[in-house]
Amino acid sequence: FSRLCNAVIESHGFVVHDEKKLNSIALMIQPRIVLTTGLWRELVIFFEGPKRYDEKALKKVWKGKTKSLLLSVVDILSHESEASIDLLKNAMKKIAEDSGLSLGALMGPLRVVIVGSLSGPDLFLLIKTLGAREVIKRIQFALRAIK
Repeated sequence: FSRLCNAVIESHGFVVHDEKKLNSIALMIQPRIVLTTGLWRELVIFFEGPKRYDEKALKKVWKGKTKSLLLSVVDILSHESEASIDLLKNAMKKIAEDSGLSLGALMGPLRVVIVGSLSGPDLFLLIKTLGAREVIKRIQFALRAIK
């Protein structure tokens, strides 16, 4: 399956030099694939940030504190760029709790700014795979784009 993913990735002009990363991506998306024709739709989130955001998803998750929550995530990621998944989960829980919200109140908007919708692979694995720099870039882009 990794080889098939790699062929699709390369056909879209991208190269994954790290076989471990390629295998990680393949494992994350494999349960989501019904037809191989939908492979790029699942893979694209690892190579390009969203060009637009699902309006229904935004209406559902974008609340008054969303911008400040996402800025807190940027702060955490800029200081903990190599954080483990457990550390990321705990940091996100703390951000939400400090704002008097549930973790879900943070995870929904975070997923939308990273992938453009409320669907996708495990969010913490995705963040770890994309890397702090890319996630920060996507959050900052979304904060400018979403009014």
